[in-house]
Amino acid sequence: MNKSIPTTVRRSTQKGTHTVQEPLITSAWSGQTFRNQEDERLVQAGNMMITTAKGTSRKKISSMQKTKIPNTEGFNISSARGTSRLKI
Repeated sequence: MNKSIPTTVRRSTQKGTHTVQEPLITSAWSGQTFRNQEDERLVQAGNMMITTAKGTSRKKISSMQKTKIPNTEGFNISSARGTSRLKI
């Protein structure tokens, strides 16, 4: 069975009375490419401030902490309903 990947997307607009066909844009929401794009956007934002906590406080985007990915080497993963373990 060969399923073709769509290259255009049909979207409903104006309360469902009209349709628009647009090219399909692939999304990258994880991985190193997304991380690089996010870092570039943070550099472009510079010292821009965002409002947080129901609008009662503000933070600089440049002072936000970066997400650290822990090293999982040597950890165990449980499998088969927790009856066996696999070492990463």
